[in-house]
Amino acid sequence: MSQKDEPVNKPADFSLFFNEERVIDEATAILEKLEDVAHGVRSLAEAYSQAYREQRRMVRLSDKMQLQLQSANHTLADQAKELSQLNEALQREVEEREKLAQELKMLASVDELTGTSNRRHFYELANYQLKRHQRYQMPMALLMLDLDHFKYINDAHGHQMGDKVLKRFADTLLSLLRNVDIIGRIGGEEFVVLLPECEEEDALHKAGQICSRFDTMSMEIDGQQLGLTISIGISMLQDDETIDQVLDRSDQALYAAKRAGRNRVCVWRPTLQE
Repeated sequence: MSQKDEPVNKPADFSLFFNEERVIDEATAILEKLEDVAHGVRSLAEAYSQAYREQRRMVRLSDKMQLQLQSANHTLADQAKELSQLNEALQREVEEREKLAQELKMLASVDELTGTSNRRHFYELANYQLKRHQRYQMPMALLMLDLDHFKYINDAHGHQMGDKVLKRFADTLLSLLRNVDIIGRIGGEEFVVLLPECEEEDALHKAGQICSRFDTMSMEIDGQQLGLTISIGISMLQDDETIDQVLDRSDQALYAAKRAGRNRVCVWRPTLQE
């Protein structure tokens, strides 16, 4: 047998030492893998823990924001309620001011005792009608009325009774006039009535109705029966004249009716001036 054919001595593949080394190497490899897995698990756990902490923070933030939002909503609701109350108060204030303005306007334009126009307001209304007359050439009459022997009523029954007679007279007079007619109190017991779009014949008829109404009427005031008659002067509005001028002519006609015995109507004529 040649030298190269001789068997070579090799370590036994299944010796105890070799197996222990292999087991240790495999165990080491497993431990290294386990370490990698553990590291991954720790990283995953840390990531999960961080995500959980962030989620809790967001939840707390969301809760805080919700509380703040609820608080803001309550605040806005309170402010809206206060604003509504303020608006209601302002509305009441505006209404009170408007009511006061109307009352002041009424006081400035209406005779407090009789409810008719006072002198200033009558002039305003009459001048407006005067412009319409001059523009459209429509007829217009003016009546001056005076309560006969009114001083006797005041002297015999007192001024309070006199005031009640004036109020009753004004109410009755208003019931006899049209809505377009203008009535004003220009003196103690003197009243004036402007009749737009009224011819002399119609004005004379209306004045006659007024006189007849009071001549046949007995006023019962505070249990007392009082008779009352009226004298009336009429003047027709002429071109290019003022309200004062037509008032003056009506006044002349009124005094002509007084001189003729009262309780009657007199129409102004040029002969009255003579």
